[in-house]
Order: sequence, then C-alpha cells, then structure tokens
Amino acid sequence: MTEITGLILTGIVISVLILAVKSGLGCGLSNLKRKEIFYIASSYFLVSIFIGLLILTIPFESTQRFLAIGVSAHVVMAIGMILLGLHTIKEWQSKKHDVSRRTFLCLSVPCPACLVATFLACFMLTEFTNFNDLLVGPAVGALFFVGITVTSFSANKLRKSPSTLGNLMLFIGLFYILSILLIPAYIQSKSVIVPEIPMDLDKIAVTLICMGSLVIIGFLGRRTKWKSHQL
Repeated sequence: MTEITGLILTGIVISVLILAVKSGLGCGLSNLKRKEIFYIASSYFLVSIFIGLLILTIPFESTQRFLAIGVSAHVVMAIGMILLGLHTIKEWQSKKHDVSRRTFLCLSVPCPACLVATFLACFMLTEFTNFNDLLVGPAVGALFFVGITVTSFSANKLRKSPSTLGNLMLFIGLFYILSILLIPAYIQSKSVIVPEIPMDLDKIAVTLICMGSLVIIGFLGRRTKWKSHQL
C-alpha cells in the first residue's frame, strides 16, 4: 500500500465515521429502542452496498454531475436541521412536549448530503485504491453500521433532554453552513500567491503566555467572587 493510498483510506474512514457519529447521536439522544437503532444502521449498510454497485455501472461523467448536488443538499439539510432544532427546543421548554422522535429523522436518516458523501467514499475507494470493487459498498456500510450503533448506545446512557438533541441539530446545521462558506474560500485562497511574513516565534510565545495568564487570572478572580457570594 502506497503512502497516498493510505492517506486516502484514512480520510475515507474518518469522514464515514464522522457521519456515522452524527447519525448515532441523533438516534441516541431521541431515546430510540435498540431495534429501531439497528433498523437505521442497517439502512445505511444497505444504501452503501447499493451505491457501491451503482458506481461500477455508471460512467465517470455522471459521477461528476451527482457530486455537484452535494452543495445544494448541504444547504437544504443545514436549514432543515436549524429549523427543526429550534422547534425541538421550543416545544420542550415551553410545553414539555417531546418531538425528538420525529425531528431526529433529519439528523439520522440517510439524507441527500449523506448519500453524496457515501457515493464519494465508494468512488474514491474504487478509483484510487486497490480495494476489491465488490467489497467497497459492504466495507463502507459496515463502518456506518458499527459507528451508528456504538454511538447510539453510548449516547443512550447520557443524561439528556429533547433540548440536547435540538442544540446538537443547531450546531451541526450551523457547521454545515460555515463549511459551505469557508471551504470554497480556503481552496481559492490556496491558489493565490501570498507573500511570506517573517515571524518571531519567541515573541509570539511570550505574547501567548501573557494572554493566557490574564485569562487564568480573570477566571480565578470571577470564581473567587462567585464563591464569596454563595457564602
């Protein structure tokens, strides 16, 4: 295995596990039963197998068109998660009404953004590694299945409320929007020649130490003041 192939595999595994953790947190924070969690994890496994087989039959030009849908899908999902996250928090805090067993679907069920990411993972494994083409889909699906079930069962043991799920949906929705805004700007900036700016590492280290000391002193001062109020 070459170094580039190893990097590709590492990147694919990390990206798939991140999506699995996202879906698993949605399942775990909405108090689903184990049977329901297995259903959702199995749906990712089956979808990955289907996408792995689909890649073997469609031309490369079609894959580029399919991947172009990714940005639009991220925008729709980001807006949906933010709105449903706010709705989940509002219903629980104002009415003590738990709607998490419905709103979690936006976070956990295979969405267009997840499908595009799964498609890209299978495509990268097929085109740029020596991985057996017929095993690509099952391998990606197995990562999803394990990541979702382990994360869901772990999140089930936490003390949480529907507001926890709502806050998570808000965070991920805002993260989606920031990634759409920042990643293209970052890629574009890498193509621009930026003049080198000399940096004195010693001075930077001293500055950071001074700033950190002020933050610690301020924190300790506020903590002491808070304890004195309690007494």
